[in-house]
Amino acid sequence: MKPPCIPRGDQNASVEIYLRNKEYQIFTVNQAGSHEQQVLALKKTIHHYGPVLVAIMAFETGYYHYKGGIFTFSKETCKNINIDHQVILVGYCKDNETGQEYFIARNTWGTWWGENGGFGKISTENLCGMAQDDTKGYLSQNYIFYSGNYKLGPNCKTCNTKNLVCTVCKAGTKMDKRGVCVAPGQ
Repeated sequence: MKPPCIPRGDQNASVEIYLRNKEYQIFTVNQAGSHEQQVLALKKTIHHYGPVLVAIMAFETGYYHYKGGIFTFSKETCKNINIDHQVILVGYCKDNETGQEYFIARNTWGTWWGENGGFGKISTENLCGMAQDDTKGYLSQNYIFYSGNYKLGPNCKTCNTKNLVCTVCKAGTKMDKRGVCVAPGQ
């Protein structure tokens, strides 16, 4: 039985991703509220838009030496966040045996690192600065490009930018179980 993973967005090829060319906004999950809401915001971003670039604290946390399994950032190590690396979150999953949730990360360090030469699992238990830092006043190392450069979908009329939820669908469409506004037959 396959694990209930979401490897890339919603896996529906008929749902297009739209890119705007002129406007970019920084979004950090801190704007989402509690830890659970921050994790949900990251999951929704991956679900709606596909892979996202996030900065992490790799060297001081031991992530640099990761070989496999689910990596959990230590809360003690993460008290003083020192962002020093970026990975691409390509999906999220839940371990069938332990119930532990994690993000699936793509790294660029080569075949010596992680699982299958470049993939890792990062626990959702402690984000350790991942997608949380926007305090520098400029495009910092830690950002997610999100709704400022993507539309939620052609059928979403109004969106809550704090939690990435489409709140009103355009006329003639209705919201499906994924939270995506679809027209009949889509």
